[in-house]
Amino acid sequence: MINYYALIQQLYQVIGGQNQQILSLKKEIQLLKEEFQSFKTKTPVHVDRIEYKFDQLKVETLEGTLNIGMNPSDLGDIADTNISTPQPIGHDMAQDEMIQTIRDKMNEYMEKELPHIIQKNEAQLNRSLTPQYYDLIKEDLTKQLPERIQFYVRQFSKEGPNKKKETQEQTIINHVKQDIQQAIFHFMSKLPN
Repeated sequence: MINYYALIQQLYQVIGGQNQQILSLKKEIQLLKEEFQSFKTKTPVHVDRIEYKFDQLKVETLEGTLNIGMNPSDLGDIADTNISTPQPIGHDMAQDEMIQTIRDKMNEYMEKELPHIIQKNEAQLNRSLTPQYYDLIKEDLTKQLPERIQFYVRQFSKEGPNKKKETQEQTIINHVKQDIQQAIFHFMSKLPN
């Protein structure tokens, strides 16, 4: 004989359990709605400008993917990477003259050799950059040159003040050129296909 009372009681328990589950889900939905509304009412974060030091990229807008810069961790031979603010080198006229000479030579190097360096890396990495990338790389590295030159001038003036001016000049130029070449290779190797 079928016990209807037991079946009804069982059915009542199942309905009661489902009712509890529905109430629990309603509470969760309400919490999610409130959380969503709080996100909608918050003002979005807006980043106007981010500036990094020479060993990193100076970003003016956060659009696209750009990873160029003379990163000391990739260069390996840079001992002091903590370049917070450009420190005055002093009012030594010889040093000021040397810095200007190096800047002139590096600007000439950037004008003449940068496209060839990029093309060499394009061939080596089997990549092709648009002219906009060429301009972007040149602009970014040109902005970084003065601080990088000062970094090496400070470094070499501490290490070898007795060296000939021409020898120091050429050593600094070689280091900056090497930094540029490594930075371009590192940037291009990290570009998505």
